[in-house]
Amino acid sequence: MSDPVSPKPPNDNINDSEIVAPTPIDVKSWLQKLLVAILCVVSFYGGWRAHESNIIKHCLASGGQLDNSGQVLLCKLP
Repeated sequence: MSDPVSPKPPNDNINDSEIVAPTPIDVKSWLQKLLVAILCVVSFYGGWRAHESNIIKHCLASGGQLDNSGQVLLCKLP
């Protein structure tokens, strides 16, 4: 019967060029990502409110009345 193959022993002859230094966390990069996320949220909210305002103006311009007795704005046309 043949001998089982043993794993290679670790290489103790590691060059300095093969050692990778840990990279520090770039705080500026994280702050930029956070700023972009905040700007996306603000932009979405602003667009949502602008759309809502546009719908209200369209309802009133067509002679409708707003009914906000519930959670949803309803436009009641005559």
